[in-house]
Amino acid sequence: MPGKRLNAFHFRCLRSILGVSWRDRIPNTTIMGRTGAPDIFSLLRIYRLRWSGHVCRMEDGRLPKDILYGQLPSAPRLVSHPKLRYKDVLKRDLKALNINTKKLGTIDTGAWFLALPSIRQTSIFNSNVHHRLQSPPN
Repeated sequence: MPGKRLNAFHFRCLRSILGVSWRDRIPNTTIMGRTGAPDIFSLLRIYRLRWSGHVCRMEDGRLPKDILYGQLPSAPRLVSHPKLRYKDVLKRDLKALNINTKKLGTIDTGAWFLALPSIRQTSIFNSNVHHRLQSPPN
């Protein structure tokens, strides 16, 4: 997972800011509590949802909106395990917030707007990967 290395770098920076060494064996949850900073996965989801909301509100014909909602007519995808596209990850994030994702262009923007500030406080965005990255408590 590409986010795993980014999350490790994020916590390394937070530890450096606090002046804590990895030898002190302080778990990542304690580091997050001391700094008040969310993990990198939550930050990426917040930024992804903000940008997508901005694109959703754009007028038709704008290049970012056309690329996000467009499809290539003859682009084959792997059948067994296709790579996730940006809109696949976006739909997964919206589904976690219980926002209807039947058609990406017709998202309830009111629910979207209300969900953004509460993302940092929810445990929905603490994925299993985040829990596996944490050091075991002593």
